[in-house]
Amino acid sequence: MKLKNKIELRNISFKYQEGNTHIIKSLNLNIQKGDKIGLVGESGTGKSTLINIIMGLLKQTGGKIYLDNKELLTDKNQVIANIGYVPQEVFLFEGELKKNIALGLDTEKISEEKLNRASSAAQIIKFVKDLDKGFDSLVEENGRNFSVGQKQRIGVARALYKDPDILILDESTSSLDLETEEKFIEDVFNISENKTLIFISHKMSALNKCDKIFDLKQKVFIK
Repeated sequence: MKLKNKIELRNISFKYQEGNTHIIKSLNLNIQKGDKIGLVGESGTGKSTLINIIMGLLKQTGGKIYLDNKELLTDKNQVIANIGYVPQEVFLFEGELKKNIALGLDTEKISEEKLNRASSAAQIIKFVKDLDKGFDSLVEENGRNFSVGQKQRIGVARALYKDPDILILDESTSSLDLETEEKFIEDVFNISENKTLIFISHKMSALNKCDKIFDLKQKVFIK
C-alpha cells in the first residue's frame, strides 16, 4: 500500500509487558507525504521504538495509526514494503556486493537497472565501478573492507533498491566525521526530493535541512 497523503499517529503509547514505565505515552504525530521531518530526543525518549511501531516491528500498547485516513490494523507488511530503512550501523554480510544491496534476493532475481539506479542515488556508483569486479565484488565479514562512510552509503543504496515511498534514517550519521556527515546529509536530501524522509538524531545540527523537527520528549514540533 503506497502513501498517498499522510501517516497519522493518534495517542500512541508503548510499554513492555514486564515493565510499568511507558517508553512512549500519548503521542500524536502527523507525517504528510513529502515531509522532511526530523525526530530529536535524548537516549530513552523512544526514537527507535517509535520507528519500529511505524514499521510494524512493534505493536503499540495504546492508540491507533492511520494511513491516508484508514486505520492500520494487523497487516503492516503493506507499509514496511514501502519503507527504506538505514540504521545507525549498516550490517554487511560476507558475499557479493550486489546481494548486500538487493537484500534477500537470489542472484537471478537481482535487477541491474535497480542496482544502478539505487547506487547512483546513494552516490556509490563511481566507487563500485572502480572495484575490480564491480557489483560482483566480495564483501568481507561485516564489510570490514569498506570504510564507515562507504558502508552507510551502501545502506542507503539497499534502502533505495525497492524505490520506497518513505526513507527512514535512524542515527545514520552518528559514526561519521563532520565533513562526511555533511556531505552524506546533503546527498540524502537530494535523493529524497520526491519521498517522505524521517531523520532520527540526538543532534540538532544533523537535522538542520529538515522542514519540520519534532521533539519526542516535549511531544511538539520545534520547527
